[in-house]
Amino acid sequence: MSGYRGRVALPSRRHERAGLWWGLLLALVTGVLLVLEQQRRQGAEHVAREDAALAAVKSLIAAEQTHRASAGRFAWLEELGATLPVATKAGPQGLEGRSPGYRLDVLLPSGRGAGGEILLVTRGGATDPLLAARHLAVVARPLVPGESGWRIFYADETGRVFVQEGAIDAEGSRENLLPRARLERPRSANEPGAVWRLLDDLDKNP
Repeated sequence: MSGYRGRVALPSRRHERAGLWWGLLLALVTGVLLVLEQQRRQGAEHVAREDAALAAVKSLIAAEQTHRASAGRFAWLEELGATLPVATKAGPQGLEGRSPGYRLDVLLPSGRGAGGEILLVTRGGATDPLLAARHLAVVARPLVPGESGWRIFYADETGRVFVQEGAIDAEGSRENLLPRARLERPRSANEPGAVWRLLDDLDKNP
């Protein structure tokens, strides 16, 4: 009995090319989806760190208000003692507040400038006792701009919170220095210096 030998159908070059293109398209789509998911996760992590930094600023302002009620003035972090509500780290000028990805600085008044504005200093600077009984500011800045946070927060004794956005790289960080004077109002891009906006205004107009 003779066996039957049938011809095996081989895929044509056209089918091979189509399969190759579909494979490349699938790989491309998969890669794009992975990148988008990574960006979504990083964005969510940024927002979580910024929310935590803002909460730390507000809790520090509350602790300062408690200290002023008993001592008659605002204080440096070392002076808050057991009421200090944030983690700290020793810095070149004393204790610095810490929130995940953020550094917190307390600023106290040193006097008035030529234009009548209230000048601010960090720990180690000479303060004006009368002004330090009435004013302070707490500033939270990302430790690694663009990686640990995009926003800088500034809050004062009234509870107002100002926001500076766009601290996205090392160059931007060098430009985003601590305010030298108390913020009395939002500052626009048409004015010299950094742009500061009220957080309440941003919440009303997202």
